[in-house]
Amino acid sequence: MGDWQQAPPYPSLSNAAGKQLDFFLKLGDTIYADTPTPDMLPYPTKVQARTLEDFRIKHAEVLSLRDDLGETVNTNPMLSLYRSTTIRATIDDHELVDNFAGGAAPADSPDAEDVHPGEPTLYDNVPFVNQTQSYQWAMQAFDEYHPMRTQVWNGTGDVRVDGRPKLYRHQNHGSDASMTMLDSRSFRDAQVAPVANPLDPAAISAFLASTFAPDRTLLGKPQLAQLKADLLADQAAGVTWKFVVIPEPIQNFGVVNAEDRFEGYAAERTELLAFIDQAGIDNVVFLAGDFHGTIINNLAYQVPTANGLVSVPTNAFEIVTGPAAFFNGTFGPAVVNIAENAGLVAPGTSQLYNMLPIAPDTSDTDFVQLLPGVFLPNDRDDFIEALINAQTSPLGYDPVGLDNNLPNANLINATLLQGDYVVANTFSWAEFEIDALTQVLTVNIWGVDAFPAPDTLDALLAASALTPRLLSQFSVTPVPEPATVLLLGLPLVGLLSRRRR
Repeated sequence: MGDWQQAPPYPSLSNAAGKQLDFFLKLGDTIYADTPTPDMLPYPTKVQARTLEDFRIKHAEVLSLRDDLGETVNTNPMLSLYRSTTIRATIDDHELVDNFAGGAAPADSPDAEDVHPGEPTLYDNVPFVNQTQSYQWAMQAFDEYHPMRTQVWNGTGDVRVDGRPKLYRHQNHGSDASMTMLDSRSFRDAQVAPVANPLDPAAISAFLASTFAPDRTLLGKPQLAQLKADLLADQAAGVTWKFVVIPEPIQNFGVVNAEDRFEGYAAERTELLAFIDQAGIDNVVFLAGDFHGTIINNLAYQVPTANGLVSVPTNAFEIVTGPAAFFNGTFGPAVVNIAENAGLVAPGTSQLYNMLPIAPDTSDTDFVQLLPGVFLPNDRDDFIEALINAQTSPLGYDPVGLDNNLPNANLINATLLQGDYVVANTFSWAEFEIDALTQVLTVNIWGVDAFPAPDTLDALLAASALTPRLLSQFSVTPVPEPATVLLLGLPLVGLLSRRRR
C-alpha cells in the first residue's frame, strides 16, 4: 500500500498483522515531508521537512501513538505490523518533496515553493537533484526506518546514476513469484509541460508528442536494463508471477496530470511494455501507489505511426493500491474536482457525485436517478470508472478493469468475485494470495471509509475503532494455465505449452 499523509491512527491496517503475511510492501510516500503533521513543530505552520532531524521526525510519527489531543491513544496498527511482519519499502516523491525529479537539475525539478509558499528545498549548486543535501538527508532517514543492505550504483557510465543509492531490489519466492522493486524518482528527467488544454485535440496531440521525445527516462537506463534482464531470467526459470513495484501508475489514464506518471515518459514506457510483450514474458503484474485509490487495469503500450498512436495490448496488468490515510481526499472526490476544474465535466458534478453511496459492486451498468432527468452510475466507484473511461476512450485506450476490454485486449483470465476494479473512496490495502497448486492469484482489497484528519480526541477514538471490511476481490489464472492431473493417485501440476494472446 502507499500514502501515509495523515498522522496515526491507520485503522485500515488493523487486520494486517493478523494475516500472517510473508511480507508487507510500502509503495512509496511512506511519509509526507511536505505536509504539516502534529509531530513536526511548530504545527501546523511548519509545512516542509528541511533537515535530517525533520525527516526522522516524519518517519517516527508514522510509528507513534498519538498524544497531541489530550491523552495518549494506544492504537496504531503500524506498530503491530512492524512487530509481526517483514516490511519492504521503496520511495516515491513525498519522502522529499512533491513530484521531484532526481535526474534533473535542481532548478528544473518541482520544489517546495511549487507546493506552498516558502523557500526552496533543492537549493544546492549541483548538477542533479539526487546530489543535493536535502535528497541525501531524505534517503538517510528513509533508510534508517526501512533498513536494507546498502548498495550503490557503480560502473554504469551514467553520471546521474553512478555513486547514487541503489534502491532497486529483485527477489524470488521459489517458483511462485518474483518481486522487483524500482526507484522511479531518483534518476528521472524533468517532467514535460502539462497539457495546455485537455479539451483541445491539437493540445492533446502536442502533449502526447512531447512525451515520446527520445532518450527521456523515468527509471534511468541502467535500472531499466537490469529490470529487463531480471524479468527474462525469471521467465526462463519458470517463475509464475513477476511483480514489478513502481510507485507511480504505468496504466493509461489520459493526458490530465500525466506528466508525472509513466505516461509522461511514453517512449520508455513503450520500450518496457513492448519488451515484456515481445519477449513472451507472462504474468507480469505492476504494483503502484500514489493515486490514493485502487484502480486495476490491463496494460497496453502505444506506438507512434503516420496516422497517430496505435495501442498494442499485452497480458500484463497493474494494481494501483489505496492509501493508509490521506486527509487531502481519496482518489474519487479528488479526480471529480480535477475534472470539474478542467471543464471535463459539467459544473456541479461534484455535488451530484457526493450524493451517491460508497457501495462497490460487480455491475458497471446499474444507474440511479438522483434528480429529474439526471441518471448516474449507482455508486461512486462506478462513477469514477465511467469518468476515467470517458477520458481514455477517445485516445483508443482500453477501459478500466480486467473484465471490460477492447476485442483485441481480452488477454487476462480474471474473475471479479466481489466489489469492483475501482475502489476510490476508502482507505485500504491489498492482500495477495497465490495458490500453491493452481498458481491462481487472488487479490483482496481491505479497507475502511475515509475520514478527515482527527482534530479532537473523540474523532481520534472514533477513527481508531474502525474495522476493515472486504471491499473488492478478484482472481487471475496465470499463463500458461497450470493443468492438474492425477498420476498414481498423486496430484501433479503440469504446464500447458501455450501462451494466451
